[in-house]
Amino acid sequence: MFISLEGGATRVWRAWCAGVLLGGWAGGGAPVSAADDTGTTASSGRSDPARYLQEVQSLFATHCFDCHGDRRRAGLDLRQYPEAESVRSHRRVFEAVLQNLEQGLMPPANRPQPSTAERARAVAWLRHELFWVDCTRPDPGRVTLRRLNRTEYNYTVRDLTGVDLRPADDFPMDDVGYGFDNIGDVLSLSPVLFERYLAAAERVLDAAVVTAFPLPAEVPPGHRRIFFTEPAADTPEAWRACAGEILGAFARRAYRRPVTAEEIAGLMRFYEMARADGESFTASVRVALAAVLVSPALPLPRGRPGNGRRGGIGAAGGRVRARLPALVLLVEHAAGRSPARAGGTRGVAA
Repeated sequence: MFISLEGGATRVWRAWCAGVLLGGWAGGGAPVSAADDTGTTASSGRSDPARYLQEVQSLFATHCFDCHGDRRRAGLDLRQYPEAESVRSHRRVFEAVLQNLEQGLMPPANRPQPSTAERARAVAWLRHELFWVDCTRPDPGRVTLRRLNRTEYNYTVRDLTGVDLRPADDFPMDDVGYGFDNIGDVLSLSPVLFERYLAAAERVLDAAVVTAFPLPAEVPPGHRRIFFTEPAADTPEAWRACAGEILGAFARRAYRRPVTAEEIAGLMRFYEMARADGESFTASVRVALAAVLVSPALPLPRGRPGNGRRGGIGAAGGRVRARLPALVLLVEHAAGRSPARAGGTRGVAA
């Protein structure tokens, strides 16, 4: 009877890993010859296709085609796979074939058996072909974007603004996987959590930024940290350039990566809308600061790409996430809430 591969593939994988270690890949073992016992070619590391015909197909023709040919026992016709390339394109089929050959389940006990050497050669070729890894082109697979958990968010906001309010204590509890609360696959982003991000931004900026004009003698330390520069002249261009410098520095620290000119331009649109509504310079910058704090780029820092290949996720992915808070606030604006009011600004024109 032809059985499934469930459970067997894990055992085969462990056996293959043990063979790699015992074979001396990390310990200075003998180099692989041009065509060793596994049918490997030294130039590519892949199994030799000619050995598939010699070691595997010949065994199939002698011992398997009677049942797994015209009769299609277990729905399997091994004659459909005459070439070596078919092994990888039908991996699940050949993983099950490998499992049955290794465990001596096939051919059945009441049928003629291949010699030990014949079985070993077929198993070695299939194992190497199925579990071969190209170490010159590593691809670990898809990487899950991981948001900041509550503790990390609290520390990030504290370092950004100098305000230690622990706003994430009001967030929903982080999901836990395998005893840890920082695993990307279980850290979801619910609508309730997005609402709490907005509330946290308001609360933090209320404590960190002073929008009154003129500024009082005593201001929070976070205010000086954020507004670290002043306009070079009392002109709209100078005020705008100063706002861009402040927002660029704040976003760069918040996102923990360089920010693009397009991202800064998106933040500047909030500043300009607030200024058009008559808000002060500080209050207008505060609106854009709120957009940074609710941006998915804050809890979802840009890192490795989703497919695991070298490099960043890419400017496009970063820009999409950076524009999400803009969409949130613009929807509120379309619903009748001024973006400046949504940011909670209360200052007078500078």
